[in-house]
Amino acid sequence: MTITHEQLLDLGYADENGQAFVPRLYYHPFNFNGSVSPNDAVRYQLQIEAENFLSPRYVIEVAWNGQWSFVPDEMRRHLPIRFVTHPATQ
Repeated sequence: MTITHEQLLDLGYADENGQAFVPRLYYHPFNFNGSVSPNDAVRYQLQIEAENFLSPRYVIEVAWNGQWSFVPDEMRRHLPIRFVTHPATQ
């Protein structure tokens, strides 16, 4: 297998004022206002596509407790990212 380059995926950002988590989406469904309030979560479905390859779908959840910190270890506790389903379990 030849990997030609890597890409980072921007899932979104937490507002410094502690008002919302803003997901980076290609489109916003009509029933979604564009941000996630404190103590709420959003789920993403991700799938890798390449020539002659299509991965299973990954479901990832980003939750946010409404707190903000400039310290990365603290922010990981306030904004956890986890697999809801993993391809091996589908």
